[in-house]
Amino acid sequence: MAKGDDNVQRKKNKLTRKKMSRKNDTATVSARISAIIAAKKRRKSGKRSMCQGMCFTLPTLEDPFNERQGKADITTKKKKKKKVKSREEKKPSTMSIDGVEKKMDGPPKFLMLNLNEIESSFRKDSTYSEQHDKSLFTSTWGIEFWKCFSSGKDILETSGMSSTVEQIAWIVSSAADAIARREKDEEEEEELLGNSPFLLYLVPSQSKASQVRSVCKALKGIGIHTVSLHQGASLDHQISGLKSVEPEFIVATPERLLEIVNLKGVDISSVSLLVIDELGSLCAGGYLDAVKSIKQAISNKHQSIVFNDSFSASTIPAVQSLLGRSINRLTVNDSVASQGSCIIQTVNVCASEEKKLQKFAEHLDSSSSKIIYIVTKEESFKKIKALLKLKGLSVSTDSDSKLSEVKKSRKPVAHLVDIEQLDTTVMRDFETVLLPDFFPSIEIYTQILTSMARESVHGVLHSYITEKEAASYRAGPLVNVLENCGQNVPDPWRNIYTDSNNGFTLLIPSSYTKVDKAGANALFEEPNNGSNNIGVVVSPVRIKSLDQFGTPQFVADKLINAEKRKESTNEAEVVSVGERSGLGQQVYEFEYKIDSTRGGIKRVFSAAFVSSNKLYLLNVVHSDKPENPLDSSTRMLLEQVLHSFDALPLT
Repeated sequence: MAKGDDNVQRKKNKLTRKKMSRKNDTATVSARISAIIAAKKRRKSGKRSMCQGMCFTLPTLEDPFNERQGKADITTKKKKKKKVKSREEKKPSTMSIDGVEKKMDGPPKFLMLNLNEIESSFRKDSTYSEQHDKSLFTSTWGIEFWKCFSSGKDILETSGMSSTVEQIAWIVSSAADAIARREKDEEEEEELLGNSPFLLYLVPSQSKASQVRSVCKALKGIGIHTVSLHQGASLDHQISGLKSVEPEFIVATPERLLEIVNLKGVDISSVSLLVIDELGSLCAGGYLDAVKSIKQAISNKHQSIVFNDSFSASTIPAVQSLLGRSINRLTVNDSVASQGSCIIQTVNVCASEEKKLQKFAEHLDSSSSKIIYIVTKEESFKKIKALLKLKGLSVSTDSDSKLSEVKKSRKPVAHLVDIEQLDTTVMRDFETVLLPDFFPSIEIYTQILTSMARESVHGVLHSYITEKEAASYRAGPLVNVLENCGQNVPDPWRNIYTDSNNGFTLLIPSSYTKVDKAGANALFEEPNNGSNNIGVVVSPVRIKSLDQFGTPQFVADKLINAEKRKESTNEAEVVSVGERSGLGQQVYEFEYKIDSTRGGIKRVFSAAFVSSNKLYLLNVVHSDKPENPLDSSTRMLLEQVLHSFDALPLT
């Protein structure tokens, strides 16, 4: 197609979009109402029709036929000079959904029309019919996306997956609506904007590019052209295609697009919307530098959307380099990993209380945040407050103080809060949170993690614990959170075993290895001595807690009687019975000795709890023969295993 023909086609497409926009405009009225309004305007301006003029004015010598309708002079309107707006003024204005500048109560009609076109194309295509039974109009994610998109801020999608067809449909429909609104406001779009596409959609593979383009094809009828650029096609052919048609949307892999940009095959300097899909895959494939180069080539102020398909902490610097300081988080996933995405978590295990305080002071000095949120216990409040003032920080302890007032302070501000008065609802604007007194509640930790830095990708959560505290701390649930969020696990807790399928966790000695055995959900044995083992069995039950079955002593009696009934048992004796609180449930703990024909005298540490109508039973068995008794260090290690047995938090 010749260049002139292409310009003609673009103008036709523009007129088509304007007509469709007017057709769906809420301001459109019937022909009868329009005639009444026009007659009223003519009466007010004196420009009546001939019959109306004869009724209200008489002919004069100057105007015997009443052609001037009673006016002395026929004036002509002066043409107003059109003010050429800058590129920033020309961009579609942002819409505050819940704020003062609210313009719309919901997605505009033209956006819904675009979604309808895409959904209709799904119905016609048999390959999509089974996958898209759910209507695009009822998408919870889509409504939330439109609110975030209308705010004008960058968007981070934190579900940990690639974009779905439903999400692609909402993105391209919103982009098409933005184009239509911009053309309606600005008649000289082509002269002001140049030939850059509006939407640039970066994907890691050709297959993903094909998926995105298949959704965009449905918008071709309203004048939205989409071009796909990827490896596997001739570079010259793609460049010549870009010269013959000026697309509104470009879907591309980073390396191919960068090649074409370097060859001046396409101008992306005025792109208004940049979508980066599967960022984790792009980083793993070595394309991060190409993505950064493409973003730098966009000189126009634009909005970015990132789909991060990885929870790994290694992708956080990439996200920070691609998004602005203030962003919108978007997800319909309530998991801790999704809500805590792109927040760096560090658990600092220190040798002593002095070393812990020293590490805390180092993080205060290195923090780039102007406002630091610190949660501590009452007994440490004065000590921490004195240290903060020594560091030259302005200390705020008023829980009711507004963040805007705190920000006015010229010095860095530390917001010091007692753990008993913690209110996580006010933490959404705090990027740096420090926990100098590590507290054992995993519920409080996850509340802080999922409440802080809601509009930032620069969140940092530091917690501090001594080696002595770490040895006795039941770290399983916390280790599970750290692993799910792709964070580093401290060395003392690296041997924590978590079973996400069955929902339990426990500490495993580094020398033990996992083996498979029928009847056990997990079994670990000491090398070259299988009689020393750790086993876990999970069984469904009707009771909701162990106290419905009986007291710890009652359960211990039942357990020892069951051991005595075994043919191989010579003698069985209960040593101790205990009870502790787990993650939302009571845990019974027992220690007993067995003299058996199978291996002689053994020491058994057992624990049991009920969670989600499942009985969890742990048995730690170790040889305790008179000629080789259980030493104190081994006993301490086995007791740590016993105390670490717990349920995982529901996510």
